[in-house]
Amino acid sequence: MPNPAPPKNQKTPKTEEGIKLAPSLDKFIDHLIEEKKFGKLDPDIKTQIKKDLIDRLEGVVNAKLILALPPDKLAEFEKLLAQDASQTAVDKFLKDNIPNLELYLAGTLADFRKKYLGIL
Repeated sequence: MPNPAPPKNQKTPKTEEGIKLAPSLDKFIDHLIEEKKFGKLDPDIKTQIKKDLIDRLEGVVNAKLILALPPDKLAEFEKLLAQDASQTAVDKFLKDNIPNLELYLAGTLADFRKKYLGIL
């Protein structure tokens, strides 16, 4: 589930922890908020909850990706990020070095959902 390719001149959006999640995960976050059943929320509060969830999810996904990389590939990955590589290059590196990346990311999202909703 790597991010869709950005325009050719666009750099990889990053947080302090690493790569930024795909905008398509907005629907995932919106669905989590609905599943949590907060009831009617003030729009500003809902926006803040969404921002907080995105930040948490980015941190979890970035940590899991780093844990999934073979130890001998970590320095190469850090170098790639330090070079402001394109999102396409980062996605390719992760796909080439993490077996079953899409499945791994799907599991990470499912675990995040369960923890957030208190299902675990």
